[in-house]
Amino acid sequence: MSRRNIMRRFRIDEISAVDQPCNSKCEVAIFKRASPAPEPGLAAVQTPAATDWRARREAALQALQKGAEELAKAEGLSAPAAYDAYLRTPAGASFYAQVS
Repeated sequence: MSRRNIMRRFRIDEISAVDQPCNSKCEVAIFKRASPAPEPGLAAVQTPAATDWRARREAALQALQKGAEELAKAEGLSAPAAYDAYLRTPAGASFYAQVS
C-alpha cells in the first residue's frame, strides 16, 4: 500500500508548466475560491510583508481597472481590448512591476 501525502495549508506563488516533470506520478487539483474570505487560522500565518504586498497588489489592480475603463470610454473599446491596450501604455506597463 502506498502512502499518500496530502498538502492542505500552503500558498501558491507561481504555477509553471514543464515538458519533463520530476515526479510523473504526481497529481494536482487546483480550485479557485468564490469569496476572498480567509480560512480560519490562516490569518496568523500572514506576515507584515505579505500584508503589504497584498495592499500594493490591490492598489495596482484598482489602478489597472480604472485605466482600462477610462481607455475603453475614450477609445470605444471592449473591456478585454481596453485592458490589453492599457497594459501596452507606460502607465500600464508599470502594473507588472507593482504586482511582482
